[in-house]
Amino acid sequence: MKILNRAIYLFVFLLFVSSIGTAQQPTRLSDDEVKKVIVEASKTSDKFRDAFKKVSFLTTKDGAQVDVQKFMSDYKDTFQRFKDGFDSDKTPNSDLGNLFRMTGEIDGVMNRNPDAAGAGSEWQAHKFNMDRLAQAFHTSIAEDAPHARRMSDDQVKAIGQELQQASKSVGKSIKDAMKKDKSIDKGTLEATEQSLKTLEKDAETLKKLINDQKPLSVEMQNFLKQMDIIKSFINEHSLGSAVQSQWDQLESKASRLTGEYGIS
Repeated sequence: MKILNRAIYLFVFLLFVSSIGTAQQPTRLSDDEVKKVIVEASKTSDKFRDAFKKVSFLTTKDGAQVDVQKFMSDYKDTFQRFKDGFDSDKTPNSDLGNLFRMTGEIDGVMNRNPDAAGAGSEWQAHKFNMDRLAQAFHTSIAEDAPHARRMSDDQVKAIGQELQQASKSVGKSIKDAMKKDKSIDKGTLEATEQSLKTLEKDAETLKKLINDQKPLSVEMQNFLKQMDIIKSFINEHSLGSAVQSQWDQLESKASRLTGEYGIS
């Protein structure tokens, strides 16, 4: 009975771990989803600013004295400029970088004074939204965080279209080059042609998922696996500069897509 119970516990544990892995699959927020995060962050920013009005001056970790109300006014203006810019092109701008920097500075103050002016709860709510916003732009509010980056929905759709076209082009070029290379045996030729066919099919699937704004982590991994197979073949055979050039373009587009979706 003990052995059976242990087996059941082990099964439940593995199922739990598996569910965590599924929940943490990399994803990308759409333009509309990012917009919602911005709206929520704007609301919590206003609430924090109202709760923080009791504080006139603060000293930074470097010993500089800051006029809190002026700083918060600048923070509000920076947030609005970023919001207006995002409404225009859905990509990062200089105001976003400044916004994250200022958020990090406030967070440092609040970490040293967890409930300054009784605004601790309001700050935690706002920081939560700012962390979400930073994640949408592949960065954080930390001082040494990478520059914010993001492609708009239209830009991602364009990459999906280009990836499909590049898959077809490189496939045709490789097939033509293989036919001219008499050293490639029939079995290798057929296997490579099948991999190229699968690559084109996977690229078509990715394009559809992108256009429908659906998760594509598994499908992208399948596409990358096919790329690895074909790349090994290219490395083993001299197929000419044209093939290599087209392959480099395909790799570049795939890299941009995986970077946008946070897929390694």
